[in-house]
Amino acid sequence: MTEWTLQDLMSKGREGAKLAEKQGDIGNGIFCAAGIIAGVVSGKATQRGKTSVIAAPLVYGQVQFEESGESEIEEWLLNYDLATELLSGLDDDKAEGTINLEVSGIPPAEVIRGLEERLEVLQTEDLTEVNKVAQDYKKFLSSVLNVEFGDCPSPIVAVKIAMGLSDAKEEGVNVVDGDWVFTAPVPSGLNTYTALQDIAKKLSSAEN
Repeated sequence: MTEWTLQDLMSKGREGAKLAEKQGDIGNGIFCAAGIIAGVVSGKATQRGKTSVIAAPLVYGQVQFEESGESEIEEWLLNYDLATELLSGLDDDKAEGTINLEVSGIPPAEVIRGLEERLEVLQTEDLTEVNKVAQDYKKFLSSVLNVEFGDCPSPIVAVKIAMGLSDAKEEGVNVVDGDWVFTAPVPSGLNTYTALQDIAKKLSSAEN
């Protein structure tokens, strides 16, 4: 994880291209997140019976570099892995407690499909619109789980708070708005839910 915005990365030009090449040599790609969520969600909220520790982008795209230093994001993707992790325990017939299976009368699957369709038609360089989708995804998750998300100034701070909550066996979720650059392995299909989990492990190791 870095404290770089997308503009910070793109302004590096050929230096950024060299960084992408080095990351590629170890099987990593450079990604930009639009909104990062990190925290601890109780099993009661997800109806899964177990607590989930999360650290993941809401929306993400891989940054592609040319040798000249020019760069772009060809597509933005909704983080389905995150929704799967948090919402897979929901069942219309069995859910009880605080679960809200519909948002404004719209089933979750339709909400997610609508967000994805918005990403498909927007101009990929339009960060304002990308961030609007991330904001709506955040509101959707918060509403379905009936969990109020806090705000955090940076991804690293958010992850450290999440680690502290986990150690203390407490709950809480924070979201970092805006665009943030991170590196992650690029297998056949990026597992975006686990992509940022390594950050927490590295931070934990560095502090021990």
